[in-house]
Amino acid sequence: MGTNLCCTADKDSPLYLGLPPKIMIPFQGDKKQLNKWHIKVKSDGDALPNINTSINLGACRKDIDYDNKVVILSLDRLLGISPIGKYKVVIRGPLGYRKTTLGFRILPVLQTIGYDNLYLPDNKNINFIIITSPQVNIVPQPDAEECYVTKIKESGTKSTYRITIGVNMSSTPLRFMSKRAGRTIQVDVSLPVQRLRWKVMLDAKEINRGWETTPISLSLEELERNLNSYLFVDLFGGSCKNLKVRLLLEDDKETVCQEDPLMSIKPGQPYMRCDLLKFLDTLRYTSSSTFALKIALQNLPDNPNEVTYPMLFIEKNSSVIIKKNTSVITRKNPSVRNQHAYECTMCGYIYDPAEGDPFTGIAPGTSFYDLPKDWRCPDCDASKDKFEDVG
Repeated sequence: MGTNLCCTADKDSPLYLGLPPKIMIPFQGDKKQLNKWHIKVKSDGDALPNINTSINLGACRKDIDYDNKVVILSLDRLLGISPIGKYKVVIRGPLGYRKTTLGFRILPVLQTIGYDNLYLPDNKNINFIIITSPQVNIVPQPDAEECYVTKIKESGTKSTYRITIGVNMSSTPLRFMSKRAGRTIQVDVSLPVQRLRWKVMLDAKEINRGWETTPISLSLEELERNLNSYLFVDLFGGSCKNLKVRLLLEDDKETVCQEDPLMSIKPGQPYMRCDLLKFLDTLRYTSSSTFALKIALQNLPDNPNEVTYPMLFIEKNSSVIIKKNTSVITRKNPSVRNQHAYECTMCGYIYDPAEGDPFTGIAPGTSFYDLPKDWRCPDCDASKDKFEDVG
């Protein structure tokens, strides 16, 4: 599907603006084979027009474009030029082709001002502007927290709203409502916000509230008790190009006692993952009783300088005497059978069955073959077929 796509946090039901999207179907056969292709379009809840209809591609050849062995069908043939609501499209092909179901939502107008900014942790709310048609009202979704909507201007051609979200919010849960033909159509949309935030997971369990933009407090004892301790960092949702990142562990005198090397973030990579156990020896054997783990960012837009933010504060009990023969916690679970690891060919991430994937709740001991079909690389979002067996 394509045209007029708006970026939202709802990947399973993308949002389109203005004209309905076009369906693009790979097609290499004779045009007579179009009779074996069927398209069903139906409303999914509130929508206008409210339809449930099927068409045969062979019966609408005049409305189809052919481009590089791709059949392109515009849905305005069925939905008109100004639909609003949520729809599903079911595509059925000849024998050997799998049925495909696509969902999407559509709004007539949506323009934003200040929404595309990169937001760094500053303990402040985020404000931006949305402009839509005067027939559409915007309110927060019913269960939304730290999301506020204020209409600041209205004219005969447009309505202007100020949107405010809290310091820990990464998306804006909004409801667009329009009265047409005596009905009220509601379209829920979550607009993602490009901000730096992080969370800690200990043995697949989140601590605190989840994603944070303020430092998280941990103890050395907590890290020692958990064989899988990870820090996940949301890097502006992958929107920042040429970003370079390094991690710094500082003692209570702000002296760097361990540093992760500078790493380049691939375009579109939304997250980075750090194994906190790599800092364990430094935390044990350094005399400081408090530490700060900081992230340093280079190549931010319109900022030539490196910027640094504390993400974790780690404390250890000063009364504990650390012995040199202290056993080091191993990441391998000895009860896990010899299962192969798999490497992502897109970004180099290695899925180790002994660790699982705490970011998505995959328990240690889960083999690669037992992962859900829709599981994706936690670093670059690649699908399972992009992984190779590395033993």
